[in-house]
Amino acid sequence: MKLDKILILLVPFSQIAYAQQKCFQVVSKDNNQPVPYATATCTKCSYGSYSDENGYLCFDTSKTDTIIITSIGFIKLEVWVNDLRKDSIFYMIPQPVQLNEVKIKKRILRDQEVGPIKNRRFSLSSHSYCPNSAAQLGVFISNTIDDDCTISSLIYNTEVKKSDFVKAFKCKASVFSDDLQKPGKNLLCVEKVFDVLPEQRKIIVDVKECNVIFPKNGVWICIETIGYTDKNDTYYAIQQNSVGVSWGQNRMGNRRSQIKTVSPYYSLVTLKDGDIAKEKFWTLPWKDVSSIKYGKRVLEFGMEIVY
Repeated sequence: MKLDKILILLVPFSQIAYAQQKCFQVVSKDNNQPVPYATATCTKCSYGSYSDENGYLCFDTSKTDTIIITSIGFIKLEVWVNDLRKDSIFYMIPQPVQLNEVKIKKRILRDQEVGPIKNRRFSLSSHSYCPNSAAQLGVFISNTIDDDCTISSLIYNTEVKKSDFVKAFKCKASVFSDDLQKPGKNLLCVEKVFDVLPEQRKIIVDVKECNVIFPKNGVWICIETIGYTDKNDTYYAIQQNSVGVSWGQNRMGNRRSQIKTVSPYYSLVTLKDGDIAKEKFWTLPWKDVSSIKYGKRVLEFGMEIVY
């Protein structure tokens, strides 16, 4: 009799939990085209989600009354939870991004890599950091160039980590101005979204089209995992606090655990004066990357500039 009572209580509870997950689509108001890989967060909560390539996303509405959706090139959209219905469509208003004017000088253009990516020294040991969550990672790069220059590409070094279930990670790159030693305004003109393979060692993202001028007070280059494609070519957007950790064991080999990884492993290099690495989870504030446990190391990020 007791078991019957427990089962009766569980059914309505699961139905309530399912009802709190709302799915809808976001499209552009000017042409009705989907807004892919938009970021959705909420008021009074510390989690979020991303839309897929067709603009569809699902969101847990149990702890909020408003969903906030952002994407480069669009005005921020606020969706009232009470307005959500089955197969709802919401329209984002385009907001053209004004590109910086690039002054062409009569001189030979030069390329140069800057940032912690130049800190690497020969080492027999390999160090990497996997955020394993919907974390945005950022590294500050100071400007030591006397001349005016623009950012042509972003570079993120990764470590090869095979995955039993991930075919490719879906990542998004960003460039932020510096706001008192933390990321400020996004300087890119479009969303830079791309696939990263588990066996990939380097990510290079071309940002020439945005004509981003390297600020004199430095810049933050960031990256976040927004989803992944499994071995069956099914895409999963990161939602709420998706977390993963790979197989591991202690030195004696008598303890193992498994939580699937949902992010690439990023290389760590020796920390130098001026190097700063931060991470951010959804609506929570930026904080120092927890890789301090690896010693004085920083994420091996960098960028290529033209001047």
